Amino acid sequence: MLEKTLQDQKREKALDLKLSQVLKTVLNVLGFQNLIKIAFTQLVLKYPDNTIRELLGIPIDGVRHWITLYHEQIHNVRSVGHPFLLCAEDEIVLTLVHLRHYPRDVFLGAVFGISKQTANNIHQRVKAWLYQILQPELSFHSLEWRKDHGAVNFWNNQSLLTFIVDGAEQETGEPENLQLNTLYYSAKKAQFSMNVLLWVALDGTVLKLSSTFPGIRNDPVMLEATDKAWLNQLNNFEFGFGDGIFANSQEYHIYTLKERKTQAHRNFSHFRIQVEQSIEKIKNFAVCSSKLRTKTNNLQAIAFHHQSWTIIAALVNRYCF
Repeated sequence: MLEKTLQDQKREKALDLKLSQVLKTVLNVLGFQNLIKIAFTQLVLKYPDNTIRELLGIPIDGVRHWITLYHEQIHNVRSVGHPFLLCAEDEIVLTLVHLRHYPRDVFLGAVFGISKQTANNIHQRVKAWLYQILQPELSFHSLEWRKDHGAVNFWNNQSLLTFIVDGAEQETGEPENLQLNTLYYSAKKAQFSMNVLLWVALDGTVLKLSSTFPGIRNDPVMLEATDKAWLNQLNNFEFGFGDGIFANSQEYHIYTLKERKTQAHRNFSHFRIQVEQSIEKIKNFAVCSSKLRTKTNNLQAIAFHHQSWTIIAALVNRYCF
């Protein structure tokens, strides 16, 4: 297994080197190598809004908002250390391309005329900044807010349905540590993966994400292990729906419907679609749907997954409804 892992690493490094050489050769032949850092971002920002949404995942107004804010808070105030190699526009666009398409850093480096390590450093720095801003936006807010975002009366108007809960799974690489193989292996999908729970309002707005868990943890186990502070934000008459695996989760205000072909079950099926659509919108960003390339044998992979899903969930709330 170790020999196989070392061989895989050598092949990956060789592929990165070959790809980098090919891209740089093409750019040099075309005469773009010295201009690419400026030309790519300027070209992207001149595209129509629907093209920018497809390329970067958010509208042009959103892109310009983050460029301006990043320049004011990060680029414009740094006075020590190495100077930035790219301007604020380039760093935001590079990070959005990373989130939307999850290309290899060697590709980003070639496109922006920097090393793959610098490309990695840039999107890590920008994502850490985005996470600090966007993470607080994932919240249950107030009762009135939840009512305005699709809550409906249920069970003879004695209860208020305000959220749906469901899990999402993302494939990751096989752990190098054999002891972790069982922990990250998901029997449900027959793959190594990481899992997360989502609480979603009935209009599709993501309210909360759980921490990231290894693939062996199913939805009830993740629910049990998640911080319970969110329960204090709910009233006694509020509840949410989950599928059959949450059958014993009433203490978390989560109920299931065992009887099918009833009006209540049809209503639940209708609202559950909102969760599926929200997860689908999140997975439109390849960083949340492609097989993760981070090493699964350390906490960095868990942090990468949680940070990425949090950022994308908040961006989806802002721009994709």
